[in-house]
Amino acid sequence: MITVDDLQAAIAHYRGETNPDINTCIKLAACLICLKEEQGESLESSYSFAPAPVYSSESEFGREIKGRDTVAVMRLMDELMTTLSAIQPRLYDGVMRRLRDI
Repeated sequence: MITVDDLQAAIAHYRGETNPDINTCIKLAACLICLKEEQGESLESSYSFAPAPVYSSESEFGREIKGRDTVAVMRLMDELMTTLSAIQPRLYDGVMRRLRDI
């Protein structure tokens, strides 16, 4: 059985790594979760339940989509991008390049 001391030692070890990779981060997160559970702390207090950020813009497009269903807006944008790729390939490529840079 893993003890609190084992968890604290593992956490110190993973936090001390100079070049952590994704596996180190996953192991650290798992140890932190187990430690909180062992100590009787609620995991819910560790997370923010704040609403997701809302896109806001004063452009005509921004005003029009404000408060709309995001999935429906993205479906429409996907359709627009498909059309744009056929009729304006250079513009389409430019938009796609900017998306990849985000």
